[in-house]
Amino acid sequence: MKRFLIIFAFIAAIAGFSYWSYLQSGRLVDVAPVRKGTIRAFVEERARTRVPEIHEITMPLTGRIKPIKLIEGDVVEAGQQVAQMDGADLETDLKGSIAQVDQFVEMIKSIELAVEAAQEQINASLAKFQYEEKEYERVSGLAEKNAVSESDLEAAELAQFESRVEHRTDVLTWRSIQAIQSAVQIAMTNAEEERLKDERDLNRAEITTPVSGTVLKRHVSNEKVIQAGEVLLELGQIEQLEVEAEVLTQQAVEISVGDPVIIEGPTLGDATIAGKVTRIYPQGFTKVSSLGVEEQRVLVIIGFEKPIAEIQQEVNKNLGIDYRVRVKIVTDESEETLIVPRTALFRDENDQWSLFVVRNDKAILTAVETGLMNDFEVEIKSGVEDGDEVILAPDAELTDQSRVKVEK
Repeated sequence: MKRFLIIFAFIAAIAGFSYWSYLQSGRLVDVAPVRKGTIRAFVEERARTRVPEIHEITMPLTGRIKPIKLIEGDVVEAGQQVAQMDGADLETDLKGSIAQVDQFVEMIKSIELAVEAAQEQINASLAKFQYEEKEYERVSGLAEKNAVSESDLEAAELAQFESRVEHRTDVLTWRSIQAIQSAVQIAMTNAEEERLKDERDLNRAEITTPVSGTVLKRHVSNEKVIQAGEVLLELGQIEQLEVEAEVLTQQAVEISVGDPVIIEGPTLGDATIAGKVTRIYPQGFTKVSSLGVEEQRVLVIIGFEKPIAEIQQEVNKNLGIDYRVRVKIVTDESEETLIVPRTALFRDENDQWSLFVVRNDKAILTAVETGLMNDFEVEIKSGVEDGDEVILAPDAELTDQSRVKVEK
């Protein structure tokens, strides 16, 4: 038992001496120097490339489309034919409408002759009526003098009545022919419009692109019947490539149009591309995060500082649409200012930003005034000097005036 106590006392003495030696030598710490430089505050977010507008080439009317030879990546010019409809049925429709128009033209010519004949008949019947009317007046005058018989008077009156009815009949016939002429004229106008429509449809069978660009997607390749309005091709102008980022609204309020942007990410390898904010959408939207949390975000559009062809040559990467990148939108910048690593800072018991400065092998608790801050660095406005060494990620047990040993 006595021997056991001696061994225990010896071990305790060694442990105590080791702890005392540890306290004398100081706690091992990592440090970084306070330096002067430029610090940027930025909003970092995932983003993707896009073009401002994707032009859809659609089926102009229901019909059969011939095989489309263009494939994704092909470049087309404005006005170039990109697809062709089977025009056989359209040609038949056009021939039918032309024949119908010609038929109405001949019909109108015939009706015009009928109108002229009816007009001449009106003139003849009018002359006859006027003659019979005068004859009746003459016979009536003679009848008053008993110079003609009663039967002669009745015959003159009957002839006047019949000529009046004949004239009115001719007028009604003329008006009927005119009505038919108007109806046929309307029908001919409709037939002419149908002919123009069939002509336009036949011209539309040759489908052209209104814009220059690159084929992004081909929706139809084989010959098939397609309804009007269905998409055949999608075109985009790669030279107008830009970046779209969905930024949290609480961060977007710090962003302004014209702010510089650093574009990077695995898509670009080690390269970075300079850009700037060109547009901030006025309306936000709700998006559910990967953790199931609803977030309010807004679209921020970023343009490249250089033409995309020049950028691709510089970074030796071929960028396309919907490529994933990361953006750092610089919201503020401070030059020739004191900077420390972000991991050196912590909140003290008074909720004041503080850090430990190493002086004479001791950790000196120092309250500081901060300025700009990002994920990696912090601007220090007061509390430390250029060249001071600050402790990185200080242990929670580290206290003011504790002895420390800088890890080499």
